[in-house]
Amino acid sequence: ECTLTSVLIRKCARYGVSLFLLRDNFECYADIVAEAAGNYILRIKQYHLGPEQELHIAKAIVQNRIETQYALLKERSLAQPDWLEKKLQSVAATTNGESLLGCEGSTTKEFYASYFKEMKWYRRLPRAKVDINNVLLDIGYTFMFNMANTLLSLFGFDTYKGVYHKLFFQRKSLACDIMEPLRCIIERQLLKSYNLKQIDPKDFIQQKD
Repeated sequence: ECTLTSVLIRKCARYGVSLFLLRDNFECYADIVAEAAGNYILRIKQYHLGPEQELHIAKAIVQNRIETQYALLKERSLAQPDWLEKKLQSVAATTNGESLLGCEGSTTKEFYASYFKEMKWYRRLPRAKVDINNVLLDIGYTFMFNMANTLLSLFGFDTYKGVYHKLFFQRKSLACDIMEPLRCIIERQLLKSYNLKQIDPKDFIQQKD
């Protein structure tokens, strides 16, 4: 928590400095003097991307996500021969957003099962809070999402306009896009924390509303 003076705000406005106020989980709850929001040239480029261009960028995002998954598997000596090549070929062969989502989803399901096997992995259920692993992934992914959204806002992007994640009411789809390849940071830390015995089941409770 901090106190901002009118002098600081006035000087930020003079020199084009944007201020973003974040909660403990990096969620931006207010911005001051966000000059980059007027970057209409950037937003015009966002809005005028054709379906082929969007699919091309979406494929690059998913390919990057798969490459980071492979890097984590390889780090733990869990990578199977030709796994990366086969998955990237599947992505390249997709012809629309729906098939791309399916390709990424099936690949990530395989990745979770292999990478978190020693943690008695059940399955990924976002926001369902069925077990400790899913809770910790939700927390980490939320931090990553909020940070990505704030950085995109800093440069003037419309964070609701994505390419892989399509327009959906009140969803910041572009932030969802950008954080995809960054999920590996959270996944690696979760397994590391487990191996270092930093995750204590006594720190968690289960209760019904």
